[in-house]
Amino acid sequence: MDIDVDEDLLWTLAQRRIADARELLTPPYLKPGRKDAGRRHLQAAYYLAGYAVECALKAHIIRLYRRLQGTHVSRWSQVKGSVPFNVSGKQGHNLGRLLACAELEDCVRANLAINLCWTECKKWNPEVRYTDRPMDMPHETVTTYVETFVDGCEAVRSWVYNQRHRLPTTTEE
Repeated sequence: MDIDVDEDLLWTLAQRRIADARELLTPPYLKPGRKDAGRRHLQAAYYLAGYAVECALKAHIIRLYRRLQGTHVSRWSQVKGSVPFNVSGKQGHNLGRLLACAELEDCVRANLAINLCWTECKKWNPEVRYTDRPMDMPHETVTTYVETFVDGCEAVRSWVYNQRHRLPTTTEE
């Protein structure tokens, strides 16, 4: 089932999910004997950080298509069929595809710091939400990896948000 969301909600979700991911990076209160408790928090932080970037890119795409079409476009359902790539179903979570639809690929390549962050973000796999297996790394390694991933996603989310202000606005905005 597709849930139809508007641009403002997507920006709000992007910001909240990064905050949620940050909160999950604080050491969890573990039940003694539960081997995977800390890793579950790390997997959730990883998922939420990638999801925040997905929401930011979708919000940017809505703004872009409103500018291109010159009409009042405010919902994801109004643009997802118009973009040059399939972004329905599983493909709607493909960050590389969403970046291309947002027409931000050249801008990312031109910004060394964001390009480095994007290199990690684009590896995001939303399927992690369907697994009960911990990430296949030693705990210290996975902790560092997820912290770096969340930092990168936060930088990309913030950067995408700032890019939306560079788009010309229509008279309806």
